[in-house]
Amino acid sequence: MADWQLHLTTLFPETRLKTYIELRSVDSQPPERMLALPALVKGVFYDDDCMLGAWDLVKSWSWSERLEIYDASHKEALSARIRGIPLLDLAHELSAIARVGLERQNVRNGRGENETIYLDAFDRQLALRCSPADIIAQRWQTEWAERIDRLIDFTAYRSR
Repeated sequence: MADWQLHLTTLFPETRLKTYIELRSVDSQPPERMLALPALVKGVFYDDDCMLGAWDLVKSWSWSERLEIYDASHKEALSARIRGIPLLDLAHELSAIARVGLERQNVRNGRGENETIYLDAFDRQLALRCSPADIIAQRWQTEWAERIDRLIDFTAYRSR
């Protein structure tokens, strides 16, 4: 059994169920958004009403619709649509749901701020109405002139 469990660690699907849920599809974010996904997930999953609210967003979708929007999201990002609704709108809704959950949990840092502060950078990205990949693609073709050194510089982590 230990060999089998070790073997399973070599598979990298979008989500893995361990003693926790591992979400891998957004595991490389700039520092200002690193805590956005954990905050989003905590806000939704750790509050029963919020989890039901998130479920309400998708529960009527068929399995084939879920697969279609999954595939479309890789090509069209936030402009992908399901039943005429852009993923951008659903992302705004999900962020609002998570924000309610985090406010209810009311965990505060040393400055007295609750964990909704981690959703702020996510919401700022959504306000741009494009994905981080859209920004990179646009810069790649314009100001970076398809120079790899500029892409590397843009994506490099820096100490503050």
